[in-house]
Amino acid sequence: ASLGYKSPFLCPMGMEKEANAAKINLAQQSMSDLMALSNAYNGWLRSKANFANKNFLSHQTMEYIHRLRLDLEAGSKDLLKAVPLDHADEHYLADACRAVLVAGLFPNLAWLTRFGKGQTLDGLKVKVHPGSVNSREGNSLVAFYEIQETTDRFLYD
Repeated sequence: ASLGYKSPFLCPMGMEKEANAAKINLAQQSMSDLMALSNAYNGWLRSKANFANKNFLSHQTMEYIHRLRLDLEAGSKDLLKAVPLDHADEHYLADACRAVLVAGLFPNLAWLTRFGKGQTLDGLKVKVHPGSVNSREGNSLVAFYEIQETTDRFLYD
């Protein structure tokens, strides 16, 4: 739900280090911005604005993501009603969801050599966005959601 809307992570001027540290803390050593976002959402559900303020999150953006997630959940439930009984096993459905996610992101792999710089499978030179938990990573393979070209080519996971 969150990939279809703006990032809820805030980076106030003069508090960049604290905001980046909060995001890294939310990632819980996963090296994934998406996991940081998932953990942010789960924490926000427990204490809403208080959690958002403490972790440099936009409460309004989290509210929008929450509403979008509820809409997607309702649509998913409607789809799952059409699943044949012999395919309705929870483990089967979880495996199918993982396979769809991996297949959807497969071509979006990049090898980072140092300080968040690297190249995609197609040889395109890229950098991890400075606001990413992976911005200082090196010697690792990462999956990413998209590339945006502004002052440079930035990966977003």
